[in-house]
Amino acid sequence: MSDKKITQPLAPEKPTEPIPQPKQFPHSETHWGGPSSEQHTQGSLTDKEYHELLELLDEEVLRHTLEKDEEVLRQTLKEEARAEKE
Repeated sequence: MSDKKITQPLAPEKPTEPIPQPKQFPHSETHWGGPSSEQHTQGSLTDKEYHELLELLDEEVLRHTLEKDEEVLRQTLKEEARAEKE
C-alpha cells in the first residue's frame, strides 16, 4: 500500500438538502385523532367513500347497459319494419 495521504475528499461535497417529510392528512394512518374507522392512508378510501363510489359505478354501468339495450331494440324494430315492407 502507498503511504500517500489523500488530500481530496472521496466524494465531492454537495450542500445537503432537507429530506422531504410525508404530509399528514386528517384521515391518514399517520394522523392522530379522529375515528379509526375513517383513518386511511393517502390515496385510500374510507368504507363510506368506497360504497359511494361503487354505487356511482353501478349506476354508470346500468345507464350504459340500458343505452346499449335501447340501441339494439331500435335496430331490431327497424329490421322488422323493413322485413314487413318486403
